[in-house]
Formats: sequence, structure tokens, C-alpha cells
Amino acid sequence: MVEGKVERCEDLRKRAIRREAVTVFERAEDAEDEGRQLGLRDAYAMYNDAEELFEMSGDPRAAAASAAARSKLVPRVEEAIRKDAMICEARSDFDGCMEQIEALENWLKAHG
Repeated sequence: MVEGKVERCEDLRKRAIRREAVTVFERAEDAEDEGRQLGLRDAYAMYNDAEELFEMSGDPRAAAASAAARSKLVPRVEEAIRKDAMICEARSDFDGCMEQIEALENWLKAHG
């Protein structure tokens, strides 16, 4: 009897986590859809939080939700790093430019 109640608690916990993940993910999407440009750091944090929550929930749809979050975020990160590299290049800051290119490569390896 106790085991059944414990299982029910675990199911409720997973449902609550999944619901929160959906809420966080939808908030990030709504902000994008409404044309409000989230800062790159804020967008990454929101999508990353949603991804982690989906994984915690054990929801089989977590992989699809994570892929959707990454597909929205990766192009923005790439563009931001490229812009930073171009700014460094325009300033003749070779070291800064190389750092940005390395950051882009590392980002793509980790998330692309």
C-alpha cells in the first residue's frame, strides 16, 4: 500500500516537472514569437532550463523538445559569436577574433 502511494508521488512529481518544462519552453517561444528579442544569455537559460526539466520528467517527448529548443537557439548563438568575431576583426584585434572563432567551434561541437 505504501509502495503504491510512493509511486503515485513520483508520478505526480514527474507530471509537475513536465508541466513546468512546458511552461518554460512556451514562455521562451512566446517571447520569440512576439518579436521581443530575448538576450542571448536569457534565451539560452530559458531553453536550457526547459531541456533540463524535460529530461528530469522522464517524458519520452523530452528528446524532441530538447531538439526544438536547440534548433531555435543554435543559429542565434552562431550569429552572435560571428558578429563578435567580425567586430574584433574590424578593430584589428587578432587575438579577440581568434577567441571568438574558437568559442564558435566549441559551441558547435557541444551543441550543434
